[in-house]
Amino acid sequence: MNLRQGLVDLLKPLAPGVRVIGFPGTLDGVPRRTVALWVNEVGHLDAAPNGHYRVEYTLALYTPHQDPARADTDLDGFLELVLPLLWSSPSYVLDRAVRTVSANETVHSWTLTIHAGITISTEETP
Repeated sequence: MNLRQGLVDLLKPLAPGVRVIGFPGTLDGVPRRTVALWVNEVGHLDAAPNGHYRVEYTLALYTPHQDPARADTDLDGFLELVLPLLWSSPSYVLDRAVRTVSANETVHSWTLTIHAGITISTEETP
């Protein structure tokens, strides 16, 4: 089971112009628009039976532009591509989006927190 695959599939309309990666660690530059996607937390889904979980994802949208004005313009456009994909999905809910910049002000991004519910079953499907 890959907890991220459904969200990766949802973002496929962004390809081929956008690179999708997992947890970014230390970025050695951003050669083009980049989406970093990872799971922050998996927890019990309140008021649901065992086997139903709440998943919290982080989706970071990075721009290759280092100039703050160009970065803002590019990130605005990037966010305008991603938000409709999330809004049209019944599976994912945007909790919040925060504009971020690295300490040395060379990497600009939006960091989105997204929630989804999953069900894990031990029954085999035919």
